[in-house]
Amino acid sequence: MKKLILAILCVLCLSFQVGAYDPVFEQIIQGSGCDQIKTPTEDGASAGPRFIGGDDPEVYVATEFVYTGTTTQICKVDTWNSYNGTQGYNYYLAFYSDDGEPNVPITNGIAIVKFLDDSLGGDEVVVSWTFTTPPTLTNGVTYWLVMYTEQVDYGDYLEWHYESSGTTEHIVKDGDGLGTWTNQTTTSTCKFRLLSK
Repeated sequence: MKKLILAILCVLCLSFQVGAYDPVFEQIIQGSGCDQIKTPTEDGASAGPRFIGGDDPEVYVATEFVYTGTTTQICKVDTWNSYNGTQGYNYYLAFYSDDGEPNVPITNGIAIVKFLDDSLGGDEVVVSWTFTTPPTLTNGVTYWLVMYTEQVDYGDYLEWHYESSGTTEHIVKDGDGLGTWTNQTTTSTCKFRLLSK
């Protein structure tokens, strides 16, 4: 009887694990509770990627959206990415305010993922970006999701995949993080999903 009770307790302990470590990313993936999908969501079929880093001068990539829904805190953003490289550079995902183009990061609006090796490979996968303190999005307000890195190194780059259909909102880039943004009107929205508790 005691052995049966111990076995049940062990199963319960495993069942109530709150978070799990993903060895590809230097981050703790949040446990259950951050699973309420908000609008808009852009997760259609991929038409191709935008490069971030590498030997391409494109270091910043941004996609515009209007948040629709009750004012809420966003605890996680999923994006569709692939990665090539081995150097373990930091990549950032940030909510920016709108000024006709990305303006400045909103309060608590920056998340970070460090890709440790090339185990992600060239396959498109969902990457979860979590926030230490969730940023608040307001109904009807325009925001930009900006993905960027502080490095440019041949052979090490992140790819953010964009849709082949769906809402056509500008994807823009900045060559060095300091210059002007350039509209990329021939592609659709980069893929993302907003989640809250």
